[in-house]
Amino acid sequence: MITNLIIVSDTTSQNAIAIIYEANTNLPPRIVARGINSDAIDMINLAKDHDIEIFYNNDITVICNDEIMYIPSNLYEPVADMMAYASSKNRNKSDEDLKIFITKI
Repeated sequence: MITNLIIVSDTTSQNAIAIIYEANTNLPPRIVARGINSDAIDMINLAKDHDIEIFYNNDITVICNDEIMYIPSNLYEPVADMMAYASSKNRNKSDEDLKIFITKI
C-alpha cells in the first residue's frame, strides 16, 4: 500500500523524481519515476493538477541519479521531513488515487 508520494525537482525544474513510501514494508522510500527537461516539467505539471506535493531540492535530485531505485540512507532525514509534510496534505488521497497518478507519469 502506498502511504505517500512526493515529487522532488531541482530549482530549475529540469530534473524531477517521484518518490513513494510504503509503510507496510521495511523498505526505504523508492523512486518510481524520473524526468529530465520537458519530461520533468510534465511531471511537475501533472503533480500540480493532482495536488501532489512538490519540493525543490537540488541535492536530492543530483544524488538520486538513474542508477538508484531506493533513497540512500544519507537522504532519509530530508526525505522523511518532506514525506511528513506531504502526508498531512495527502490524507484524502487513497492508495488507488496515488497508483493512478504514478501510471500517468
